[in-house]
Amino acid sequence: MRMPPKRFFPHAMIYRKKIGVTTRGEPILEDELVIEHVRFDDTVKFEPRDIDGKVQTPNALISMVKKYTGPLPEFSVADQIELFGKQYTIAKVVPLTADSPDPFGYEIEVV
Repeated sequence: MRMPPKRFFPHAMIYRKKIGVTTRGEPILEDELVIEHVRFDDTVKFEPRDIDGKVQTPNALISMVKKYTGPLPEFSVADQIELFGKQYTIAKVVPLTADSPDPFGYEIEVV
């Protein structure tokens, strides 16, 4: 399977896994992990998704492939991502698979 060239993945993001919630309802996050060579598209439109009983419309899509990023963590809904100084929350994780059950990359919808 052919991959787009590395230049199509020009962004870097900061990923923080949510590991709990404080008594005030604020997320408790792990230390940050910088992931380079991702693609951020904030003009993508999606249909609403129901997450934790709330309807949220993802307002951006982040694409990445292991070929350019290296090993990737297991992304989960509600984990935090920072790009361009703005905080996003993961709404949906779509693993990209081909001939192998192991994903070669991910598309992540964020709000």
